[in-house]
Amino acid sequence: MTDKNLNTAVSYYTSMRDKKFEEMATFFHPNIHFIGPLSVMDGKESVVEAAKNFAMFFKIAQSAKIFLLMIK
Repeated sequence: MTDKNLNTAVSYYTSMRDKKFEEMATFFHPNIHFIGPLSVMDGKESVVEAAKNFAMFFKIAQSAKIFLLMIK
């Protein structure tokens, strides 16, 4: 994985942790189509709204640990 990709991932999760949803949205394509285990969403606004709901349960330390284990 390149440093650029790692930095992008860290920036994305940091913006989510800090509840900077406008910044987080800059990482999404305007016509994003998200398929998750519990829902399907179309469009940046829908995904950002879901992220706002998810953020209250989000723990950056645990997510970072999982992410770092994945790139080893």
